[in-house]
Amino acid sequence: MAEFSPGLEGVVAAETAVSEVDGANGRLIYRGGYLIEDLVPVATYEEVAYLL
Repeated sequence: MAEFSPGLEGVVAAETAVSEVDGANGRLIYRGGYLIEDLVPVATYEEVAYLL
């Protein structure tokens, strides 16, 4: 059983080509340059999952 660690202690992070976070501008960009704010109102879950 996993031990509880508060905060981000023990969290492993890695680089990925699936998405990019532009924190300074508050943007999440999916593979291919799609902005999440553009996808949400027009794309289905399946269409977004296909990008992964």
